[in-house]
Formats: sequence, structure tokens, C-alpha cells
Amino acid sequence: MTALVERMARELAAHWRGEEDGLFPASLTALSGEERDASMAAWRAAHGAARD
Repeated sequence: MTALVERMARELAAHWRGEEDGLFPASLTALSGEERDASMAAWRAAHGAARD
């Protein structure tokens, strides 16, 4: 059972990364410049500037 839970956790984490790397940047196109800057600042605060 533990192996199944670990596999599911890995698959879920990969899914979340895919959404973050795809949906988040795509959604920025709908924001004004000020909204985009605020959104990117929040993202960097949560994830670090290294992934920019």
C-alpha cells in the first residue's frame, strides 16, 4: 500500500508542476502590467527567483 501512495504522490506532484508551468504563464496574458508584476512577485516569493 505504501508504494501505491508514494507513486500517486509522485504523479500528483508532476501534474501540479505541469499546471504551474503551463497555466500560470498562460494566465499572465490576461493581466494588466501592474497585475502581472504583482502576480510574478507573489510567484517568486512562493517559489524563489531561480525558476523564473
